[in-house]
Amino acid sequence: MIARLLLSLAAGYVLGCLVAAYYVTRWRRGVDIRASGSGNAGARNMARVYGPVDAVLTLCLDAAKGALAVMIGLVVVGPEWAGAAVLAAAIVGHIWPAQLAFHGGKGAATGLGGMLALDPVACVALLAGGVAAYSVTRNFTASGLVAIGLATPMMWLFGHDAPTLAVVAVASALCLVVHHPIIDTPRQPRGAA
Repeated sequence: MIARLLLSLAAGYVLGCLVAAYYVTRWRRGVDIRASGSGNAGARNMARVYGPVDAVLTLCLDAAKGALAVMIGLVVVGPEWAGAAVLAAAIVGHIWPAQLAFHGGKGAATGLGGMLALDPVACVALLAGGVAAYSVTRNFTASGLVAIGLATPMMWLFGHDAPTLAVVAVASALCLVVHHPIIDTPRQPRGAA
């Protein structure tokens, strides 16, 4: 089981490294999204710089890889916590992709897709929490952070076991930490003008 878990974690990391915003802009426009807007390789920056079509494509691809990561963990290893662990590895790969000089996105869309695969009802509930936060704050980033922060409580509310909750808590904390203003500073990729 340990060998299967390690292989699954490695697969999750590699899957996470396929940062949709980077490859979508390379394919559609021949540029590096990390040299534009906020410098983040995620759906929100894609929306700011290139509009809703590229943003939705990015969101769907990153969410799909989160869901696929969970499925890898569940099918190859078995327990639910393993699905969550492979999702966490995919989030790490998305944030720090080796082939992109460890400068990717922030993992929110990947986490969303994984949560949808782990528990669709809990995922809808945490999204509802994010929508409620948006109705108060009128700030997409703040409401997204609320939704990320609700991941573990919602999974607990819907009866998931302690190991799964622990892994989801780590993955959520990771996404929250990389959104911190001290860490969230625009960086120019190597070779960017």
